[in-house]
Amino acid sequence: MKFKLYLTLIVILFGISFVGIQTWESFRIAPHINYADRSSFTAASEFSAQLTTNKDREYRLRVQEQEISLKGEVLANLIEPYIRNFTQKKEYRISQKRMNEILVEIAQSINSAPIDARITLIKGVPTTIFEGIPGIRLSMDKSAKSILDGIIQSRPVIDLIVDYVEPGLTLAKFEKLNIKDLLADGESDFAGSSSSRIHNITVAAARYNGLLIPPGKTFSFNELLGEVSAKSGYLPELVIKNKKIVPEYGGGICQVSSTLYKAALKAGLEIVERRGHSVTIRYYSPQGLDATIYPGVVDLKFKNDTNEYILIQSKIEGTKLTFEIYGENDGREVIINGPHMYPREGGGWSTYVTRTIKKGTKEIKESFDSVYKSIEEYPLERNPLE
Repeated sequence: MKFKLYLTLIVILFGISFVGIQTWESFRIAPHINYADRSSFTAASEFSAQLTTNKDREYRLRVQEQEISLKGEVLANLIEPYIRNFTQKKEYRISQKRMNEILVEIAQSINSAPIDARITLIKGVPTTIFEGIPGIRLSMDKSAKSILDGIIQSRPVIDLIVDYVEPGLTLAKFEKLNIKDLLADGESDFAGSSSSRIHNITVAAARYNGLLIPPGKTFSFNELLGEVSAKSGYLPELVIKNKKIVPEYGGGICQVSSTLYKAALKAGLEIVERRGHSVTIRYYSPQGLDATIYPGVVDLKFKNDTNEYILIQSKIEGTKLTFEIYGENDGREVIINGPHMYPREGGGWSTYVTRTIKKGTKEIKESFDSVYKSIEEYPLERNPLE
């Protein structure tokens, strides 16, 4: 009788199949289990006996130098009754659904996506400035098997299994990309800035150094900028806000976005979103080539509309901030006219910049307009990051 039950359960375990989904979303949760090696599973009756005997025990699961405790009564729920279609008898099996639920919860605190390397060109030679970090993904199949075997064998600690996923970009992969031409650069001067403003510019500019943008991808300044606070390395700087001069973290970041905007404009990349400041600011001379940003409100976006990857590099020399954009020269000719600046009635200024992009027989003409209010009339309307 025992042999018959054992054989029946083995057949069930062999007959059930799970489909594993290997997508980027699986770094957050792993939604399915696919038992890779069913032949090593012990019958559910033996597994149930162990859990029944040790129902009050806490099982220690170890993964990535972390330990997770699970009570025996939780694991006991992995055993479920069912009626076999062939014999119409009540039997028991290991619930793959419940096992999946346990492992999904664990995976949420374990899984992490890989982080790409950061690479710059120094005198035309690719140089790594950040090696990149492999991703971690809990192996649902192997971990499920390890839990079952560990309980049956009464192991004091049960090791869960993870898989490592290499970064999408490494130095070797970078060298295969066709990044060799300087498409354009943008420059600005922050001379006269306070030490905290210079610090904020330095911290923000470094975030974009070595950034690789795939063809067809739209770049968002705010997306990479992230949180602007002391926690992310910024200092308070005086800004005009709510009719007062107050310190706010990140004052000066708009110098970074404005300088990068100049480079993207000159490179002939598609400008998806850009807005000028509400008043003229001396750091962004000539006026009309600035790009204000504020997380969650205003962004700078441009699209890599070339057929190859583009590389963004930043550098600071003295009081000069420079952004360079590298890629493959696809033959486009970019003509910038302006900025043209003229006074507005009632105070303030209006500017416009025209850009003509010629590529083969195609020609695109664009105008980028800015309206600056009079600082005397509207002294308090100013981007809080400035």
